[in-house]
Amino acid sequence: AATGCVLLAMRVHCVAVAVAAAECPDVESFSAWVEGLARSCTVAGSSWESCDWIACPCISELQLVPVTNASHVSDCLYEALQAGRITANQQALLQSASSGCRTRIAEVTSPCAMCDAEKLERPECIEEAEKARIALIEEQEEMAESEWAAQHEAAQARRRRTVITPRVQLPEAMRSSASGASMVAALGAWYCLR
Repeated sequence: AATGCVLLAMRVHCVAVAVAAAECPDVESFSAWVEGLARSCTVAGSSWESCDWIACPCISELQLVPVTNASHVSDCLYEALQAGRITANQQALLQSASSGCRTRIAEVTSPCAMCDAEKLERPECIEEAEKARIALIEEQEEMAESEWAAQHEAAQARRRRTVITPRVQLPEAMRSSASGASMVAALGAWYCLR
């Protein structure tokens, strides 16, 4: 007897698969589910063993296995393999889901985790999400205040560096005489007060 491991309702079931005639209630539906699973779970650049493929749409598809009895799952897997309805890529995905990535799948589907389908109904998840939302708002407000303070300080520094020059240029003779110099000072003060 060979051993087949498959995911059923987010739990891995490994059972002996009899080489004799298996009784899969619906090998067509099972094969279609495996095809849909392979479309939902995509591996980018690496291999199925890396567990990079684990994302919520894939987890949702994993939960849609069309048979409910663990022995039927293994029977369907066996029949689909024997009939050539499961590709090597799909088989690698099922192997990864049932063994190598089991811990990662458990993490992302645990209560309140990113792929927990019931997290919006769990009071503890709602409280946790509200705390996270409040913390994010406070962090954004602090950043906004810091940014405002930095912009305000930069504006103050620009104002301190700005030299005010009168718009009217007095003739050189007026600027060089004593009465002309006092007039320039008075005009400069008047201009600054405007």
